[in-house]
Amino acid sequence: MSALESKKGLIYLALVSAMLWVIASCSSDPTKDEPGTGGGVSSNIVGGTSSSSAVLPSSNSGPSSPSTTSSSSNSDVAGSSSSIAAGSSDSGEVGSSSSVGDPMNVTLSCTGLQETVAKGATIAEPTLTCSDGSEPSSKQWTGRPGGTTNPSWTVSQNTNTTSYNIKVTATCGTASNLAADCGTVTVGTPGSSSSVAGGSSSSRGGSSSSVTTGGTSSAGGGNKTCTLSKRSLTNERYASQTSNNDRVLDLTVPSGNGPFPLIIFVHGGGFTSGNKSSLSSPFSATNATNRGYAFASINHRLASNSQRGFPEGIEDILTAIRFLRAKADSLCLDPNRFAMTGFSAGGYHTGMVAVLSGATHDFDNSALGYPGVSSAVQVAVSQSALTDFTKLDAQQQELGGRWTMSTHYGSGSMLSQYLGITTTASNIPAKSNPLTYVSANTIPIMMQHGLSDNLVPWKQSELLVNEINKKASGRAILDTLKDQGHGNFSNSDLTSTVYNFLDRHLK
Repeated sequence: MSALESKKGLIYLALVSAMLWVIASCSSDPTKDEPGTGGGVSSNIVGGTSSSSAVLPSSNSGPSSPSTTSSSSNSDVAGSSSSIAAGSSDSGEVGSSSSVGDPMNVTLSCTGLQETVAKGATIAEPTLTCSDGSEPSSKQWTGRPGGTTNPSWTVSQNTNTTSYNIKVTATCGTASNLAADCGTVTVGTPGSSSSVAGGSSSSRGGSSSSVTTGGTSSAGGGNKTCTLSKRSLTNERYASQTSNNDRVLDLTVPSGNGPFPLIIFVHGGGFTSGNKSSLSSPFSATNATNRGYAFASINHRLASNSQRGFPEGIEDILTAIRFLRAKADSLCLDPNRFAMTGFSAGGYHTGMVAVLSGATHDFDNSALGYPGVSSAVQVAVSQSALTDFTKLDAQQQELGGRWTMSTHYGSGSMLSQYLGITTTASNIPAKSNPLTYVSANTIPIMMQHGLSDNLVPWKQSELLVNEINKKASGRAILDTLKDQGHGNFSNSDLTSTVYNFLDRHLK
């Protein structure tokens, strides 16, 4: 055989080998594991390549850091999410995805876990989305603060843990035990909480999967396009078990894209009267939106001779918070920047929400809707509030002067109607006292009270402020107002004081 013939033979063999290799590659199962690739599905890291069925190189080897948004089992929120196609990149997208073969082809996405959280702060629950449009159910979270014995979303002020890797399993329609890795939250110093949109997904069926964004960026994060056409909503029902207007809210959202911090207001009325239109200066939709805040005012169940108000009123208010957080994306709200405000009886409810936001409690009634969504707020302003019901008469005697009510106890009294018992100073349930729940995790709160208030002693506000500052030094401010009575704090200086306080914590 000549040298030329030998060379032609070698070329022919090389071509045949190449063709056979291509045929074998095309017929192989793309879902089967390749060494070191985790089943051929990409893992996204900070700096964020999106997920696809092929292994994509990562631009960063650091830990994943998805954004903070709240979980929602409501499809309206999930429906506002967008998917990132395989191969595209976005510096804000992080997380990982995985898939296992199953003809059901259902995907569970976990998005919106924040990047860092301060000690004493609450991690907003991530958003779960089912690709088939169903609502995620049977959610089982792992990696949350408190471990397996007392898991919660609130990080202890004294924790030694440096990070939390949050994972979840859930059911989508008939597909059960879908798993997703939501990412890692790093524990930072107070004020260090931040967020970026992102998350991870786990799919059943096929080898392709997508990272779905469901998170809203917080202050300092990138803006999203707000598609909310109607910026003022009236009588929006927030609870699933209601057929009248005792559990509705009004919401006004500023113009622009947001996402916007939210002020939630609870009216006064002695626990027995009032409604969402009973506002107290400086809290109004106009004042709030002019300063870049969305504003919600809510109705809740009231006390009467035939119906107690506790704990039902607080359960309703917490449900309204969960509703607003669950729908934050579609309403152009930032779920990480919620403020609770209220006057008189609403000031009491505000104080309760403030202390419950840093405590473990049983006031979240999942039967009213949005189970698993956080009802915590980040800051609070309370006006003319009741706090410790046991001290009301004693404080009136201490301060002297003329009072609207000679006693707060006894049959038919406001407190008796609210608590559903015939009250005395010694039989008030500890569960109704905000001081019961104060801890090092209590959020910042400003309490305003007129020194000439002849309905609720100003020392009621002083009690709660002192108790908070004993356990969470500097978190509470007492703003006593000379020559001011029960509410109607309307001058421009007081308005600036309130909004400057909110700005410091939410902007």
